Amino acid sequence: MFSTLLLAQRATLPPQFPPGPAITTVTVLIHVALLLLVIGSIAGLFFTIRRPTRIWDLLIWPIIIVSAFAIASWYTGPDETQIFIVGYAFFVLLIAIFGLGIGFIRVFTNSAKVSRAGCTVVALVVLAVFIALLLPATPSVREAARRTDCKNRIRQIAIAMHNWHDAFGRLPDMAISDGTNPTRSWRVELLPFMEGDSTRQKYRDDRRWDDAENLPVAQTNLQDLRCPSVKHAQNQHDEFGRYFTHYLAVTGPNTIFANGKGMNLDDIANGDGTTKTLLLVEASGRNIVWTEPRDADTAVQPIGINLLGNSVYDSPSLLSTYHPAGANIAFADASTFTVPKKIDPKILKALTTTNGNDPAERGF
Repeated sequence: MFSTLLLAQRATLPPQFPPGPAITTVTVLIHVALLLLVIGSIAGLFFTIRRPTRIWDLLIWPIIIVSAFAIASWYTGPDETQIFIVGYAFFVLLIAIFGLGIGFIRVFTNSAKVSRAGCTVVALVVLAVFIALLLPATPSVREAARRTDCKNRIRQIAIAMHNWHDAFGRLPDMAISDGTNPTRSWRVELLPFMEGDSTRQKYRDDRRWDDAENLPVAQTNLQDLRCPSVKHAQNQHDEFGRYFTHYLAVTGPNTIFANGKGMNLDDIANGDGTTKTLLLVEASGRNIVWTEPRDADTAVQPIGINLLGNSVYDSPSLLSTYHPAGANIAFADASTFTVPKKIDPKILKALTTTNGNDPAERGF
């Protein structure tokens, strides 16, 4: 009932990106079960102190420990939820060990004098330290590591583009064609520069990107093209199992890829400069298959980060991210930066252009 009410309440909220942790019946039941074990452990600790302890009373604590960790190990879910599951189990372990120790003392030493106040203080201190330090810290550390990994991935794509530039004298076009075959995404053509030669060889140039012949290639899980913080299936692949890319090139008027054509880096340097011109952006809410010749168009996408879309898995904005700190971007010099979500749209718009002297850029 409780989980049904939560799901109903979430359904009435306006779409937001990114979606929060999924609240399921299983998640709620596991939380309730572990919470009851926590309450039972604390109650058992005080009963152990208040009445004589017998040998068979010591068996209760191992049963509690095994039950807590069996439930915790069975559940796998988002870090934001899983950390509390682990926290419950860890706290039950501490209380059970403390209770087991008191039980042994009272049974085998016939001691009836165990400080109730001391037990209370220890239990409360352990609980306070656990909540204050462990729970908030672990998800943030994991997310910081994922954000760094995401930044490295977008940088590797930018470096591959530079290698392409060294080979052909300019950056790749967004939609590449030899005049007879259908257009291909620059991501397909860039595979040999990203240690993806075998995948590139499987792609049929004489077929469209969405042709059945190219379906196995689109279903290839290229992690270098995906943000590690995206764990929802709806933002990883479509109904055909074709994986999305979370990193898009910036196209549109006055961008590096104006009219879909790649520029020479020297021309960019003569404008706003390679350190102030966007090359790639993180766009986890666009849901574009990585083989599709489509990217972030400043003439179509609204300028902003995590703007609302039609669902919690969709964001039409130029940048969209699962990172609380902001979206990752790569400049034309292959340097990377995390853009805060509250960035002035005028600054963000100015960073997309090449032919410059945009006053707004000076505030970045």
